[in-house]
Amino acid sequence: AFFNSGFLQGWSVYVNPHVIHQYVAQVRLDRLPPSSKDDAIREIELLDDIWFISKHFGDALTVGLYYADELSLRKRVELLGRITGAQRVDHGRIPYPPCRYSFTRYDLAILKALLDVPSLPYALIAQQTHLSSRTVRRRLDRMIREHALFVAPRVDMRALKGVIPAQLLVFYSDSEAGRDT
Repeated sequence: AFFNSGFLQGWSVYVNPHVIHQYVAQVRLDRLPPSSKDDAIREIELLDDIWFISKHFGDALTVGLYYADELSLRKRVELLGRITGAQRVDHGRIPYPPCRYSFTRYDLAILKALLDVPSLPYALIAQQTHLSSRTVRRRLDRMIREHALFVAPRVDMRALKGVIPAQLLVFYSDSEAGRDT
């Protein structure tokens, strides 16, 4: 039913950002000035290391971004606040499990095949990479087991009729209070 409605668009493969020595954060920008959202989105799209931009109903945006350290995160959050003119800017880190995996050239060839079509059968990946199907399966299993790769659904919220999507944000008065949750 989800495929027929257009809600579930397919699947995406993501590399754990720790593999490339990066972290991920989500920045919520609230109370943007009227009629500035589309202009802000165009400017944000020009920035490096942007993962996604979610345009919310009303006067808010959410931006996912990659960052290398706390200083670069603070600077990026401040820049997003200036670009959008948001009256409230909040951010949170998106936790990924630790990962010390190093991709081999074979892993990269497999990953390249999967980026366009994550549901590609092992046999077709094997043809594209000149590896055996067994090797493709074994290497993919290892990348997933070691948290180097993730698969996530791609959705189109506009395809759901009669539904209002919601996002639950939890704020703590003590910045350390929510760290272990």
